[in-house]
Amino acid sequence: MAYATQLAEYCRERLSDSINDYSLNGLQYEGVRPVATICAAVDATMEAVEAAASAGAELLLVHHGLFWGKNPIPLTGRVGEIVRSLVMHDISLLAYHLPLDAHPEVGNNALLAKELTLADIVPFAAYGRVKMGFCGTLPATMSLPALAAAVAPLAGGAEPRIYAYGADTVSRLAIVSGRGVSEDWLIEAKNLCCEAYLTGEVVYEELLAARHLGMNIIAAGHYQTERFGVMALGQELALKFDLNYRFLELQNSIEAR
Repeated sequence: MAYATQLAEYCRERLSDSINDYSLNGLQYEGVRPVATICAAVDATMEAVEAAASAGAELLLVHHGLFWGKNPIPLTGRVGEIVRSLVMHDISLLAYHLPLDAHPEVGNNALLAKELTLADIVPFAAYGRVKMGFCGTLPATMSLPALAAAVAPLAGGAEPRIYAYGADTVSRLAIVSGRGVSEDWLIEAKNLCCEAYLTGEVVYEELLAARHLGMNIIAAGHYQTERFGVMALGQELALKFDLNYRFLELQNSIEAR
């Protein structure tokens, strides 16, 4: 067994703390009980808390926590209901956002690159002092539909959205999970000789920039591209502290955009 504060301290040391994140990274609610079982989920939702309670967990690890920004928020509405459920079930909430995107070993983008067996991997997409994404060379040049088909199993089988604005074939791929697109990052990916950019979701203005630059985009879902970090970190915590562990798969479809 371990206490939530011990797990939080391990994660603080394991993950980068140099990112000026707009999420409150770390322990967002501290329960009383020592931790024997942890659950991991992408989002801190009521469904996740109730599923963690059903699994007998004392701690819930998430990528998207409850508290964002620097200003205090009232514990009302949806957030208030989730906090009351955490208190009622005595479940600690541990959340890591951008540090769990950028990490070179247990981060979403590094793990996506590993799953796609990219070679010659280099970091890119600077956010302050930290580079969030990775780009690299695919094992073989492939068509854009073939690449999307290779990504689909990583997205829980859901079919990624393809925005074909560039070359017909792809040999180098850029990856930034979630809503991980900006015009500057698209330009950087193009300068690194990438023909395609894998992300979770993309908004209209970013599609205009991609079309102007001739950069293909594969949008595999915000949730789908951000499952990997909490899964890996949860497994690592379980091994390190001899805990029971379960990942809560709570969404499977590509988000509407």
